[in-house]
Amino acid sequence: MSRPRRPALFQNIALLSATLAITLGLSEVALRVIRPSGAGLMIQPAIYQADPEIGYRYRPGAEGTQLRNNEIRNAVRINSWGLHDIEPELEESRPRIVAIGDSFTAGLSTPVEQTWPRLLEHELAMRAPEARYQVLNLGLDGTGPREQIGLLEAFLPRTKPVLVLVGFFANDLEDASRPVMTRTSYRGFVLKFQHETQRSAMAKQVDRHLERRRLIWLHRSSHIVRVLFRVTRGRNDLFRTNFLKPDLIGDSVPFEARSIGLARLGASFARLRQLASQHGFAVIVLPVPALDEPTGSRTLLDELVWPTGLQRYDPLPEMRAAAQGNLESLYWRTDPHMNAKGNAAFARASAAAVLRERAR
Repeated sequence: MSRPRRPALFQNIALLSATLAITLGLSEVALRVIRPSGAGLMIQPAIYQADPEIGYRYRPGAEGTQLRNNEIRNAVRINSWGLHDIEPELEESRPRIVAIGDSFTAGLSTPVEQTWPRLLEHELAMRAPEARYQVLNLGLDGTGPREQIGLLEAFLPRTKPVLVLVGFFANDLEDASRPVMTRTSYRGFVLKFQHETQRSAMAKQVDRHLERRRLIWLHRSSHIVRVLFRVTRGRNDLFRTNFLKPDLIGDSVPFEARSIGLARLGASFARLRQLASQHGFAVIVLPVPALDEPTGSRTLLDELVWPTGLQRYDPLPEMRAAAQGNLESLYWRTDPHMNAKGNAAFARASAAAVLRERAR
């Protein structure tokens, strides 16, 4: 048999290489247009600092970007008070409302102007302009009432609220069932840990990862590579996320029994009522609906709030009305938090709760 002539072999290789390059190029373009969640990044802004009392808080003046599954890209800036809010300008003549809660209240997935506490101030300005309410957002993601009330207590001398709104989410029970956790920022990564041994192990893991500069560049530059890494390396690989938890270093955080978590939540709300009595402010607890279980927060809250005498206002009916039967429209497609429309609906329900309290 005669061997193929060398020029023909080179032509076939060139044709195959060109076809492969075109296919990869078109696939890359298609992925950038379609933007599948598997090709997205899960980046948390590195805006945290340790706090000896509540575990952590936002670092004043910190900046970063929150990325979620090719759907969310939000520039985050923390104000001089250490809050995800506009820069506060307190006027003694204006009554202040303080909002506390977790990530649903902090709103790192949306611009500050689209968080529900900021929209609440605008809503109240339209419905009750004579009241001149000022709203401050003390939301802190990843926390439960224990930490949120601790942060409120630290800000009470400066804020002097007439009303505190609590955005309560069902996973606050999970937060109450574990020890106080700390978050710090390290070389652009967020470390969440219980003790120094965990923090040190996470920092070393970040150092090793950052030595892989070429792979990091390739992953950030190519959606095809991101999909391949997602398939072969899983969801929580450091190429995809900058958020480290104990399970990423083969460790774990102990969880207490549900009864202990409930007891701690009850104690937190009792503490809040005590602070309200001492400082002369009212409290309204707002159960935040989850898309997959809209009544879950309300059901859990009913076990906790009524024994303490705190008021509860359910925003779910108004949110359902705003969604016109499509509750999914109030949430991101690939993230469980409320989008701008959801925050607006929650703000309107919160305004109704405030005005009801004002009329009492």
